[in-house]
Amino acid sequence: MRSILYNENGIVNSVTELNESIRERQEELLSNVIDYLRSRVSEENQLKHPEIFNTNVKLYKNGLYSGIVETITDLYGSFLGKENFDPRIINKYYNEKNYKILDAYSSWIILNNFDTIMESIFGKALSINPDMAKFTGRNKYRIAGGSNVYNTWRTSDEIDMGKEINNVTQAIVTSIPFIPKGATTPSQDNIKFNEFLYIISKIKGLV
Repeated sequence: MRSILYNENGIVNSVTELNESIRERQEELLSNVIDYLRSRVSEENQLKHPEIFNTNVKLYKNGLYSGIVETITDLYGSFLGKENFDPRIINKYYNEKNYKILDAYSSWIILNNFDTIMESIFGKALSINPDMAKFTGRNKYRIAGGSNVYNTWRTSDEIDMGKEINNVTQAIVTSIPFIPKGATTPSQDNIKFNEFLYIISKIKGLV
């Protein structure tokens, strides 16, 4: 998924373009989820639920939120539940290079925690209107201080990752299986968050 700060013409240069870009990315996430469900749900049941499986299903219709996330949650949320995606199962899919399932699961997490994850990634550089619904066709998002990304963006050196990353993101990070040096299979432990930050700091040192 491309950055929300870019569209087909390059970097977004207005609040409207930013929000349109965000909705496009949300549609991509939904598409990943529905593609996976099509592989899991029988053709008979797909015909019973065209509100999910029709080819023209979108997150937004005529500028309004369609309610599709709640519909999927009610009917097929268990297919995307954590009981089917614990760290061992995720590692199995990764080893099998079953990226369709992994993309669907990560897309579902992002859709259901969209604003929280956006705040984790962009921090104070992105302003989110708290009075608007999670999914809306209105201009909910703004680059803080105006529409010029370059004037408001912070460099990576200005960000304390331990403070910027919230509980949702930390939960995702700490679900990653830990593979000891020299081993080919994961241990019983998952990666610790401070270990993740240490790894990232080392990578930054190489850049």
